[in-house]
Amino acid sequence: MKQQDLKPALMDLGFEIKSIPTSLFKYTGCNEKDKESKLGTLKSKEVWLSFANNLNDPFEGLSLYVDKLKLEEHSSGHEDINEVYKGLKGLGSVMLVGSFAASNLKEDMPLWAHYAYDHKGYCLEYEVIDNTYIYPVLYESRRHLATKTLSDFLMDAKKLRATEESMERFLVIWSSFMIKHTVWQYEKEYRILKYEANKDKSDLAGRCFSEEELGLKLKSIYIGEKCPYKNELIEIARERGCETYQMVLNPYEGEFKLLTQKI
Repeated sequence: MKQQDLKPALMDLGFEIKSIPTSLFKYTGCNEKDKESKLGTLKSKEVWLSFANNLNDPFEGLSLYVDKLKLEEHSSGHEDINEVYKGLKGLGSVMLVGSFAASNLKEDMPLWAHYAYDHKGYCLEYEVIDNTYIYPVLYESRRHLATKTLSDFLMDAKKLRATEESMERFLVIWSSFMIKHTVWQYEKEYRILKYEANKDKSDLAGRCFSEEELGLKLKSIYIGEKCPYKNELIEIARERGCETYQMVLNPYEGEFKLLTQKI
């Protein structure tokens, strides 16, 4: 069943959801160890999503927090308090995340360095066909106190109870995966979010989804300035009918910028 687009409901609750770009960029690192799997995913028209608790930021999904004293007021006992803590920490194991950028390829050297293995990887440009799963990241300086919201939501889930209020609580919890600290603001990130219990314990890191299911279509491949897999990427682009560009430094310009050269 297709996941519901939650953006209108989030806006009704007061979240500022900006429009989704028509193209998004995914910076990808690649080395000999993971080359086969990453290039294989690209060939098979799939996109890897990671469970949030496997991402590099330890605060992923934890933009909400609880006040222990207030939690004790809203809970019926020590067991309920532990359940809220456990539920808060466990959210990252059921939310799949794919990170993209609204990128200026010529100037985003930090993204090339951090996420494309020091320019040794590549960047994929996707056309957005359907933005149902895509959400903008909201950058904030502080976490949000949500003691009663979390406590009541987990109590509803425990009792298999669905009400209008529990839906609002779910939206607040969902938004926690859209919020990051302002230190990450330079990334201009958009995310694919999919809620899914991790049933296959053989792979706890995440799993692949087809581009079509996620509403994406590969448009271009940009090859990092130091990428050793240029020939393989050119061949994949040829097979998939998309454009290929080489990122290069411009030796004749005073600014620190990259150039894109069509291959």
